[in-house]
Amino acid sequence: LTIWLITLVVLTTHLLPASAQVPGAIETFTDQQVAGTWRVYDYQDGVLRPPAWVAGEDPHIDYGFREGSAFWFVAGTGSSGGKFTGNLSQGVEGVAVDVRIDNLSGLDWLDVLILSTSDGRYYQSQALFDADFGGDGWSTVTVSFGEPWFWLNNGVFEPVDLALGALVEVGEIGFRVSPKAGSPAGDRVGCDNFRLVPALTAPEWSVAAPEQGFAFELLPGHAYTVESSTGLLEWVPWAGFTNLTGGGVFSFPAGMDPGTRAYRLVAGPHYQE
Repeated sequence: LTIWLITLVVLTTHLLPASAQVPGAIETFTDQQVAGTWRVYDYQDGVLRPPAWVAGEDPHIDYGFREGSAFWFVAGTGSSGGKFTGNLSQGVEGVAVDVRIDNLSGLDWLDVLILSTSDGRYYQSQALFDADFGGDGWSTVTVSFGEPWFWLNNGVFEPVDLALGALVEVGEIGFRVSPKAGSPAGDRVGCDNFRLVPALTAPEWSVAAPEQGFAFELLPGHAYTVESSTGLLEWVPWAGFTNLTGGGVFSFPAGMDPGTRAYRLVAGPHYQE
């Protein structure tokens, strides 16, 4: 395991502070100009570079190891319109990203790294290793802000609870990869569908009277499906009430018969650019 010490990285093209973010934000890298707002910090020489943009049916960004050194795919306040930085303390469960590893046998570790501008510290997630992936090619990495995270304090990794304020103002965020010692330079890693995973919350129903229907609030980053059941054992989606997204209050029509049928809401993540 190679430990890479870091110094403060300031993305000089990212100047404006960001506000609170909407859970469910995603970057698919379909736009080359937007992809160019991301950066790669290469630990081999400490230089920030734009990643390569890979066009085609599945556009994404990628980068290759230089002399076997680690690097960091990083979004700052100017990347993707600043939607991944700012206040991530409300409604965001963590981050997820699709990662393409061309030579898994050469991977030493992968982690997620954030810079909290509220305290000037870098925080890193628990590392993943080659055994945590299924093989060469694409894999999805999901890291919760509620899992163990660490910061480097005078050469010692100390556990930290991100909920205590580190997420109130995030200035940089991304994931790092490092090769095993002796791995050849040039092995490439891809990045796609970087997203803020919403913390799913059950909405509150409001019922004036059964004959007047039901209503509930549509929360950001959520996609709801209404399911119905006559015996509480089998539930089926209610036709016309699936994948409900957006904001505001959603109202069901009058005429539902709760005396002979039960209804429930099933929530899932909703990602949008």
